[in-house]
Parts: sequence; structure tokens; C-alpha cells
Amino acid sequence: MAHHARLSASGSKQWMNCPGSVAAEARNPNPRGSSVFAMEGTAAHLLCELYAGEGIHPQEFLGDTIYIWQDDAYLERHLARAVAEKGTTLADVPATAEFLVDQDMVDAVEYFVAAVKTARSRLDPKGREEHSEKWLDLTWLHPLLGGTGDYIGVEAFGWAELIDYKHGRGVLVEVRDNSQLKLYGIGVLNMFPDCEGVRMTIVQPRKEHEDGPIRSIEYTREELMDFAEEVRVAAEATQLQNATLCAGEWCTFCDAKAYVDENGDFYECQALIEAMQEEAQMDFADAPPEIGIPIPTTNAGLARASKWLGVFDNYVKAVEGAVQRE
Repeated sequence: MAHHARLSASGSKQWMNCPGSVAAEARNPNPRGSSVFAMEGTAAHLLCELYAGEGIHPQEFLGDTIYIWQDDAYLERHLARAVAEKGTTLADVPATAEFLVDQDMVDAVEYFVAAVKTARSRLDPKGREEHSEKWLDLTWLHPLLGGTGDYIGVEAFGWAELIDYKHGRGVLVEVRDNSQLKLYGIGVLNMFPDCEGVRMTIVQPRKEHEDGPIRSIEYTREELMDFAEEVRVAAEATQLQNATLCAGEWCTFCDAKAYVDENGDFYECQALIEAMQEEAQMDFADAPPEIGIPIPTTNAGLARASKWLGVFDNYVKAVEGAVQRE
């Protein structure tokens, strides 16, 4: 069953940079649901879990169908059993989405298989302990913290291995200074106090990166415990009254960009509006300008502006959604 933390490791880049977004999102009566791309990623993660946890190669499931139900992924036979345990049938409780395990999905998950094999080769097979889809309790750091590690391998008095699989092809995920991975690493070190540090690996096979689809970085226990203090301070800041709103590239998936609240009033994040106006080098007046928004003419300007494309695009979609609901 899926675990959820209000201050999730996966959303840490947002709430650590914009503590006010947590309360702002909570006021949105119609938060965005899981996208089809996110659900496809959940389906691919099931293949990762079946390999890491049970040793079943993803090729064995080629042609099968994976169903998404209540935020979890199930093979058809497993979903039928889960639904039956609730005293009903698949016909009465339809899945949210379904995905065919095709060769593209199998090929992508193969990179996760390769990363796990490499991690295992660095661990002593006699003293090795492994976990798949392991919930990492971080409530000792802050009551609202937590996250799930795709693969964790440890050995006594050695280094832990942590692998995180990213199926998406839209947003490039960097391994360096990745707050999600470092939070997972803190959780691993708390579980295994004998570990000296954590070797973290991102597997993202469907998005090109100059360093390839499998990228790793190492952090010592001291480095991660220093980061833990940053996390604690940032987590506490999210619970302050009138916590600060700060716009940036982390706004892309925030539910507080624009929405209609329970009273029927339109809300939009002023920090984001001001940041977008500054980036566009113009004011967003009541009436649209007769001329278009100026486009940067230098490579540096274009590179900077490109980082905001997802934020602008998602803001437009949020406004359109609020208008349609109203």
C-alpha cells in the first residue's frame, strides 16, 4: 500500500524553497490529480519492485497489463485479489488507469535492473541486506516527513546503496544536490546506524543526459546529517503562520499557482505572478498587451528563460482549469 507524507521527499525541492506553498496548496479544494504520465511511472515502478524484491525480470511481464487503483499499481491477477478482499469485484471498482507492459517499458526498467546488479556487486553477499519500495520514516526529524526508497542495499559497517527510478521523459532529474535523494539517504542512515555513508543512484532511461541514464553520487554520514539540520529548519518553516512564498522552477507542479477556492473566489500566487512579470520584463495588466512579450536575444537569456517554460505553461493550465470549474 502506498504511503504518503505531507512533507514528502519527492516534493522537498518545492517546500524547502517555498515554505508557504504547503498551506497555500492545502486551501485548494480541487488539487490536481495524478497525471497519466505519473501513473505510467507508478506502473513501471511495479516492475522495478518485482525485480528488486522477488527477482522476477521485467521481460517476464511483457504483454501483461498493469492497473492503477487507489494510487497503487497491480498486475491484473493481483488487483482482482485485492478488490475481492474488500468484498467486491473489478466490475464494481474500476481501475483509474491501465498500462500495457510493452517492450519500451521493459527496456526502460532494464536500466534499473542493471543499476541494482551493479549495487549488489559492491555489497558483501553474505552480510547484505536489501529492501524494495521501503518506507523511510523521517518523523524523528519532523512529524510530517517521509518517503519511499525504490531499492536499498546495505552491509554492516560499509556504504549503503540507494537507487531511485525515474520513468518520466519530461523533467530531467539531476543526481547532484538532489534533496529527495538526500532525504532518502538520511532515512537509510537512521535505519542503519553502522553505515558510513550512502551511494545514491538516479536511473532515468527515457530522458537524455550528458552523463547517461544511470548517474551516481556519494555522501558521507557527516554530510547527510548536516543536510538533515537544513531539512528540519525548512520543515518547521512550512508550519509558520504566513510562511514565506517564493517562486522558482519548483512552482511547476505546485497546486497553489491558481485556483477557485471554496467561496468561489479566484486565487493566484502573488509571488509567482511577480516572478513571471519580472522574467517577462513587463507588467501583467488587466488587458493583454498589443505587442507580444519580449523574447531574449542572447544565448544566456534564452537559457535562463527556458527554465521558466514549464512554470509558465503550468500556470496557464491552472488558470484554464479554474475558469472551467467556475
